[in-house]
Amino acid sequence: MRADTVERFRHACDVLLRWVLRVGGRQTTEPVLGFLEDPLCSFAGDPLSEDEVLGALDYLAEHDLAIRTIADAGVMAAITSQGTRCVLSGGTVNDHLNRQSTGGDTYNISNAHGFVAGAQQHVVQNNSFGLDASKLAEFAQQVRQFAPSLGLSEEEQGQLILDAEVLEEATSTEAPEPGRVRTAFDRLNTTLTAIGTASPGLTMLVGAGQSAFQAVFGA
Repeated sequence: MRADTVERFRHACDVLLRWVLRVGGRQTTEPVLGFLEDPLCSFAGDPLSEDEVLGALDYLAEHDLAIRTIADAGVMAAITSQGTRCVLSGGTVNDHLNRQSTGGDTYNISNAHGFVAGAQQHVVQNNSFGLDASKLAEFAQQVRQFAPSLGLSEEEQGQLILDAEVLEEATSTEAPEPGRVRTAFDRLNTTLTAIGTASPGLTMLVGAGQSAFQAVFGA
């Protein structure tokens, strides 16, 4: 898996964009090679190279997700408003770009009983078959609460809290989208299980996450 250049590139784009938002925020530019020191700058346990990181930044810049500039500190990166939306959506860069290229109205319908879809006027639609993602929202809040007590580095803690916020946002909408919720949970769970230092708090959170996922999706 480590030798799969396509998957490595896909992953590099995802984690780099999230790092730019987490470290630089929405207003600050950051030396992109600083990402090489981040614990999450890896794929399947294998560190990403400088060329892979720079290539990912070029791709993000081509699609208006990030801004690439040159300064005395080297190659700099800043996130765009579109890049911020991509990260907060809980999906991947590829998901975000696919949604853009498709255009129009997208309707994700699960267990529908008599629905109306499309740009129609004067339609009243009452649907009581939504996804109850409250348990995963509670789990996300738990992670944010316990993150400072897990003994993580500043970068690891920041990534964990960002992932928890993305899941909380995905589960707190009026009609949570199952695919988006699953993607956000998978990201948070991956970040949790990648923490190398075991602790009772970490074990509790991993177990709580699995219990919440089963309560929402039943598997």
